[in-house]
Amino acid sequence: MKIAIVTGASAGLGKVFAEKICIKYPDLDEVWLIARRKERMESFAADHPEMKFRILPLDLSLDTSYEEIERQLQENSPDVRILINNAGYCRPDSQIKAKESDLLQAINVDVKGVTMVAKACVPYMNKGSFQIIVGSVASFSPLPGQAVYSASKVYEKYLAVALHEELKPQGINVMYLAPGNMATEMMALTTETIRDHGAKISHLPYLNLDKVPVVSLKRAEAGKRFYTPLLFNKAFRVFMKLIPASLGAKISSIE
Repeated sequence: MKIAIVTGASAGLGKVFAEKICIKYPDLDEVWLIARRKERMESFAADHPEMKFRILPLDLSLDTSYEEIERQLQENSPDVRILINNAGYCRPDSQIKAKESDLLQAINVDVKGVTMVAKACVPYMNKGSFQIIVGSVASFSPLPGQAVYSASKVYEKYLAVALHEELKPQGINVMYLAPGNMATEMMALTTETIRDHGAKISHLPYLNLDKVPVVSLKRAEAGKRFYTPLLFNKAFRVFMKLIPASLGAKISSIE
């Protein structure tokens, strides 16, 4: 049974990835959708009757979710052709003002969640399979006001680069996707939270949410290890490599 798995599939980039997978890979036997909001995933599945879905309403901040994913994989022994490791969590605020629950949620989803989903799925991936770890341009520089989030994205970036080399001999590709601003629910919540502070982030260019998954799937299938959409973001990535991290933090502060 050939399948694709998409985490964070109920909205935003994850939902669009699921849509594009249905179009680009109609020969898949199933697409597994993983997110907290069951009703949204069921609605998505109803809108795409051409594909068979497995709905897994899981909170990837919880250890029990990884156990359920592993159980599903063990019972079905699928050939995981595509893994979109997309689930993420961000609530911008200074370390002093941030809620402890938000910081822990960000660490649990963005660090532990991404790691354990990859760990569960890799044994079921074969030659020609690929994984996209969805990170952020936040991985290019420390972000005061989003310290934990940017740190978690650095972790994801290094994880993706290392896994790319580990799995390359098996013919399995891992690509890190580093998008910038996108018109998603998480981005809307982020900009709403910091709008009153005249935040720089709200003035940066936005990506074409419909296009990013299409190009990402094509590049990951071709064996690429890194994708940063939009020339502005590519330039930001290069610029941040050329200056000290301390200066990058001053420039990249969300306020």
